[in-house]
Amino acid sequence: MSPESNNNKSAGMRPGGVAAAGPSAAISYPKAKEPMGLNRLFSLSYPVKSGIARVALLALAVGFEYLSRNCDKLKKEISTWEEGRVFALSVLSKGPSVVLRKENGAIRYIGGNLKDSEIVFYFKNIDSALMLFAGLIGAHTASAQHRTIVHGDIGIAMEVLRAMNIAQSYLYPGIVLKKTFKRAPKLSFSEQILKLKLMLALLPGIVAAYKK
Repeated sequence: MSPESNNNKSAGMRPGGVAAAGPSAAISYPKAKEPMGLNRLFSLSYPVKSGIARVALLALAVGFEYLSRNCDKLKKEISTWEEGRVFALSVLSKGPSVVLRKENGAIRYIGGNLKDSEIVFYFKNIDSALMLFAGLIGAHTASAQHRTIVHGDIGIAMEVLRAMNIAQSYLYPGIVLKKTFKRAPKLSFSEQILKLKLMLALLPGIVAAYKK
């Protein structure tokens, strides 16, 4: 027997150099490290997380309101919606929530009561919501990882999701869009100006919405 065969035997090797797994053999794989941003988010207290989520949801609501009056893309997207359509985003199980309704051809934030909502996009927990709001994952990733639940008609939900994607393209910086969208939207010069105007209107809009 060759020295190589003896070495394989003593090391518990099968032909071909593959290690034989005995009862005491255990293969340990290094655990993937979570991004530092996730660790920091997850370590926050629930009240702080809830506060961040509420501000982020209000920013989306304000963005929807502003863009539904000033963005041609969004106006075209919602032009086929029936008047009075109500949709919402909420975090299980204690909120926060935002509810929006189409009124006079535009979108209006109407508060946080989910009672009359036809479509509700639920985040399964506060951490899943924060990952999306912080730009760590996109809506398609959140859906693929089963971090969200849709309550209501799927066809209508897809229409609302397309509108939300348009709104998000103006709310997030370009570097985040590249990470969270399958194909990052490219904004023209006039759309970049609109995005800047939205940023200027965002803070006073959030303050006003917070009081509702």
